[in-house]
Amino acid sequence: MYTDVNKWTSAFNKKKEVDIVYIYFEKAFDSVSHSKLVYKLNCYGIKYELLNWITNFLTDRSQCLFADDRKLYQTRDENNNAKLKISLKKFSDWTAYWQQKTAFKKCFHLWFGSKTLTVHSYSFCLDTPVTTVNCIEDIGIT
Repeated sequence: MYTDVNKWTSAFNKKKEVDIVYIYFEKAFDSVSHSKLVYKLNCYGIKYELLNWITNFLTDRSQCLFADDRKLYQTRDENNNAKLKISLKKFSDWTAYWQQKTAFKKCFHLWFGSKTLTVHSYSFCLDTPVTTVNCIEDIGIT
């Protein structure tokens, strides 16, 4: 989060606008396909006994893990929101492929900047709108 805030502050100081979309997953870990997780681990080089142990550990288990949020953001100096819209489309495609459900009612758009530019509206690929807010809690910080 520290790195993100530094980037946003730097953009603000350069008179740029910042759009941030906060995204939350429904039951983040419990909805992960274990076979796809094992596939990913294998792609990252985890193999043999360790991969078998992880596979056995995941069998018939559910987890309690707070890995349920992501942020997509863009900085801009013009009235252009194309990059963030493309990122949201890619994110929607990724969640569909990896069978992750988004908690749309918990997703928000936050905008800030030094100019009065048009505040853009954003949607996920299913045309679910993202609510724009003036303030949001980020890891317990408002």
